[in-house]
Amino acid sequence: MFAMNLDKLNINEAELKAYIYQQLNDMEPYVGGVPVTIKMAYTKDGEFIVKMHASHDVGDIEAESSGTDIFRAISEAKHALIRSVTSLDNALSEDWSEESPFEPVPPEKRTLH
Repeated sequence: MFAMNLDKLNINEAELKAYIYQQLNDMEPYVGGVPVTIKMAYTKDGEFIVKMHASHDVGDIEAESSGTDIFRAISEAKHALIRSVTSLDNALSEDWSEESPFEPVPPEKRTLH
């Protein structure tokens, strides 16, 4: 699952996997079952770069974070992706015409397909 040597970085693989799965679970209400791809890299400068990617009906959404703490970088990337999805959903709902024969979907029931 991980291309980087976690033992060398003093990171417990099981703990990292559990943390990633929890973060993905936290995003579920926002991405609605759309697969989220996570890429991580460790730089020579001692920083982790975390990139998250999800697809939306109107295009791809990406978020990135970096830092010396891999757990914090993952969390910040997750929050950035959630902000992007929320902003996109809000923009789409603002474009909703009052003259439309369809009812807008409430935010709590919106999902990405």
